[in-house]
Amino acid sequence: MIHVGVRRPMVRGWLDRPRTEAAAQSGRAPRDVFEMIHEDDCRFLITPEADEEIVTKFGVSAFAGTALDAVLRNLGVDSVIIGGVFTHMAVESTVRAGFDLGYRMIVPTDASAAPTQALHEQSTRAMAAFGRLTTTEDAIEAARDA
Repeated sequence: MIHVGVRRPMVRGWLDRPRTEAAAQSGRAPRDVFEMIHEDDCRFLITPEADEEIVTKFGVSAFAGTALDAVLRNLGVDSVIIGGVFTHMAVESTVRAGFDLGYRMIVPTDASAAPTQALHEQSTRAMAAFGRLTTTEDAIEAARDA
């Protein structure tokens, strides 16, 4: 398993304040998904095991500006099962980028979420053009059989 963590710079960009204020006014989650422990660290909701890879991203896609593609290629991986926070942002962006890089993207639709069900479903429909939609249970079973 490869865990992808998000780091936000301590000095924020000029658009962060309006985005955070808009999220607070609408009752949505704050901009940062992971709680900052130290400026060089983030907390994972699922604790990585000692032998699992950790890739750190600063943007939306797990591929953009990270070593993820190199790690996967060095491991001989050609299929990626992806789940995570914000279907319509991080998950969809990563699925599209992975597809462009030649990976077979597998998307368990029950392994991610968006602020609204409609947004999750809209993004899921869009990802059908770039990956195989499935369930977590079916993806795990297929991975065991591989």
